[in-house]
Amino acid sequence: MTRVRALAALAALGGVLGGLPWALARFGQWPITGVPTGEQFSNFRDSVVSDTAVFGVLTVAAWLVWALFLLSFLVEVGAALQGLQAPRLAFAGPVQRSARLLVATIFVGLTIHQSSPHAIALSTTSARVVTTPPDVVGEVSRPMPAAAPPQESSSQTPAAAPVAITVGPGDSAWSLAEAHLGDGMRWRELWHLNRNIVQPDGRTWSDPQIVRTGWQLQVPGMPDREQSAAPTTREVHVVQRGDTLWDIAEDGLGDPRRYPEIFDLNADDVQPDGHRLEDPDLILPGWELDLPTDPRAEASLSTPSETIGAEPDRPAFPTKPTSEPTPPPQTQPSAPAPAPAPAPAPADSTPTEAPPTTLASDGQPVSADRSPGSSSSAALATTLAGVTGALAVGLALRIALLRRRRSVRGARRSRALPQALAETESAVVAAADIPLVRWAGQELAQLIANLKRHRITGGPVAVEISEEAGIELLWETPAPDAPTPWQAADGGWAWRLPYDPEADVPASELSSGIPALVTIGERQGRQLLVDLEAYGAITVDGPTDRVDAFLRSLALELASDDELADAYVIDVGLGAAVEHLDRLTNAPPDAAAEALDRAAASVKEALDATRVSNTFEARAGSTVPIEATVVVAESLDADDTRRIFDCCAARSGVAVVAAGSGGTAPCHIQISEDGTARLAPLDIEFRPVGVASETAQAIGQLFDALAGESDEEAGEGAEVVDLRRFEAPSPSIPSDNGRRSRTDHQSTPPNRSAVGDEVLAEPPSAELFPEPARDPADPQLLVRVLGRPTVPDRPDLGRRELVLTVYLACREGPVATSAVQDALWGGKPVETKTVWNVVGATRKALGDLDDGTAVLPAADRSHGGTLEIAPGVSTDLALLRSLVERATQASSSEAIDLLRTALDLVNGPPFDAVGYDWAYRDQNVAEASALIEQATEQLVDLALDATQIDVAREAIVRGLRGLPGNEELYRCRMRVEHHAGNLAGVTAAYEELVTYLTDLETEPSPATTALYQDLVRPARRP
Repeated sequence: MTRVRALAALAALGGVLGGLPWALARFGQWPITGVPTGEQFSNFRDSVVSDTAVFGVLTVAAWLVWALFLLSFLVEVGAALQGLQAPRLAFAGPVQRSARLLVATIFVGLTIHQSSPHAIALSTTSARVVTTPPDVVGEVSRPMPAAAPPQESSSQTPAAAPVAITVGPGDSAWSLAEAHLGDGMRWRELWHLNRNIVQPDGRTWSDPQIVRTGWQLQVPGMPDREQSAAPTTREVHVVQRGDTLWDIAEDGLGDPRRYPEIFDLNADDVQPDGHRLEDPDLILPGWELDLPTDPRAEASLSTPSETIGAEPDRPAFPTKPTSEPTPPPQTQPSAPAPAPAPAPAPADSTPTEAPPTTLASDGQPVSADRSPGSSSSAALATTLAGVTGALAVGLALRIALLRRRRSVRGARRSRALPQALAETESAVVAAADIPLVRWAGQELAQLIANLKRHRITGGPVAVEISEEAGIELLWETPAPDAPTPWQAADGGWAWRLPYDPEADVPASELSSGIPALVTIGERQGRQLLVDLEAYGAITVDGPTDRVDAFLRSLALELASDDELADAYVIDVGLGAAVEHLDRLTNAPPDAAAEALDRAAASVKEALDATRVSNTFEARAGSTVPIEATVVVAESLDADDTRRIFDCCAARSGVAVVAAGSGGTAPCHIQISEDGTARLAPLDIEFRPVGVASETAQAIGQLFDALAGESDEEAGEGAEVVDLRRFEAPSPSIPSDNGRRSRTDHQSTPPNRSAVGDEVLAEPPSAELFPEPARDPADPQLLVRVLGRPTVPDRPDLGRRELVLTVYLACREGPVATSAVQDALWGGKPVETKTVWNVVGATRKALGDLDDGTAVLPAADRSHGGTLEIAPGVSTDLALLRSLVERATQASSSEAIDLLRTALDLVNGPPFDAVGYDWAYRDQNVAEASALIEQATEQLVDLALDATQIDVAREAIVRGLRGLPGNEELYRCRMRVEHHAGNLAGVTAAYEELVTYLTDLETEPSPATTALYQDLVRPARRP
């Protein structure tokens, strides 16, 4: 293909250099004949321009462009032959770039197979030798074992380590070699060094002519002959994605606290994209920053054996070897030395990349008893390995449902989980990327709902999802006509859709368009999912423990995931060990086969009614859901296998995944001892998912704790008082059934978690920096959290920028960057530079307050990096807290006004959006719920005392807006209606509660039911 492009470029070049002059000479018109006279010049402005004259002017312009192209061509060819970078010609910008592209294409095509294999191998090997750090500051190469010195020469010096560059728009292999290696002819070294490296978008550089913007390429170090040259007085760092001044100073100057020197040196310099460095926390990829070159910097850069570790309060990066191997003496050749083993990582270090989703370092399925280290966090990470992707999202959403079910009993009855279960919940939530998975599910559902049935010749068989690449949908037959905004690729075999991680999370409105879609593993950093219906029957073979873990993961994901899948799962002999998943049942093989028969027959009737041949055609162009039924079987005998497999035709609404050897089903997955797997017939190699039995048990225990409730939580034993013996207008409302002390909301302070009788300590940042007292009465900038979090005066905040703003506003004091990382990424391992990039973008988006104060001042790096929101910023939660506290000290009439103002702040359930799990962990949701409940009950009490029934009803409506289904408030509502003599209103309130709780798969507590029955039965006579 490269030679074809070269020949095409050669033909185009011949057409431009030869064909264009011939055409201009043959058909062009010269505007002036002979030597122009003075009279012609004087009459020119009064003359009428003819068509011939216009054509003549265009002919002259074309000749000038051709001459400029010819000059550019000669300059580029001369530079290429000499191995130099061509000088820029004035006024020849696009013309010279076109000539350079043609010349580079021709040279690449004609020289691709002319390089010596020995030279290629030598250049590749030398590029990977790690002996000294790179000369370009801030570019860190991956630690690799040192290569043995070549035997041919005893005086050969070790090559420099490769450095990384980022491909920009318009770059090519030739131009990159010119810019970074000084010779475009050295493009082959660049290509061979990077051709097998997986790039951020999941691709590899398979074609030297195609290099994509954003790729990270390794560049071989420059030859040692340059070391003898005088050192440069100007060190330049090209900013890469995720860089911060802190990290650049740490890598380039040896001291991260010297970042202000870099800022001062580059402040107000115009960068290549036209922007200027004005904010030390906001730098953009591609910027060129000068670094100070004083003795301290040179000393830190000239010591290759020293490595700078991460600070204790910053996430540690993968440990580099503390010392590099000493090269052998160069006077005599020596035998190759074995590569040194990398130094072990410290026990408290945090990796920058998540561990394999299913495997421990030794390649075996992980389990709780094999967790490295003794800390609970390390054990937890190992125990829950495998809970990723759509499975983690499904489990996290199930946890949220169970928590909502618990919350309806009342804020004061809520109890914290034991520490072990709380850590399990945190691990599941941290692994769940709900925005990505929900976006993918809704986009796939929307795509299938908009497809035209008559234009479909096949169906999807697999899907790949990642934050970097978005969605890639793989078809069983080519489908070249992808609807906008999807793009067809690979001849129509794949459709792609990019993902914007800063976009709002879509609502979960459409049911899954591929209900048997399930994650089978990871490939090149992307989740790999397969439509089980596309094959009907799939067998899995390999080591027993790996196969069991694989099948268990599939069963749990299909039973819990509502975003990408919509399937009922029948577990045959596997024992998933997780209750409270309504779509997961256990059955013997005979019962499973009967269930498949019934499901397939029901689906066939629906297909016949719509006159389509398979379920995918039925779902195309429709939003009517058609669920799938999937059997996941650990082991089946021959008869059961045949019976169950016979039920599962492709795209018939049913499917089976069973342990078994290949050849018995249309699709087979072979799992190897080394932890890899291969999917046939697609011939895709991937790393399979897997959930160990210990992980499933931990999740099951968490679900049991969330689904169960104590007698106190259920209202057992609560006294029910007959209120009808009291005459209106002086009702007596018992404290245990709808009324609470006005000071009772001080249950659990923010940022503290009650675990049994134990109270967890504040985070370190709160201990170092005590929270200052703030007056939230009149904030300059209000952050709303009583409902969907927003900053009304800053509507353009991105998703993560909004989460960061809300988090800092709720903390009301200095916060360590490690806490910010946990809040924004849920504990996921991310580089510190990524955190600072989000901080910088947030600071810019928030701007200044009316008095000129920055909403988010520059970080205090003296304590490892702390952030604090400006004092003029407050939340509606702080306002609610202040108003409720003031109401407890005010007169009745003033308290009514204060509490009505407080409840006016409530627009919905607190923190009602994706990405605010930290608000549950830090007890912000618990505090807000308790305050809303208390304010409502107090206002109802005061309103009834003042015979203001409408105010009491208004209070309950606003309280239920923030706490939907709250039984405490519904009991208040029933009492208010009974107090008003409206028994129909009592019944309506109870029935409304029953309807709401039915959606949560629960029912009213015994205390609520007893109160309702007591209020509606005839009154007892004295």
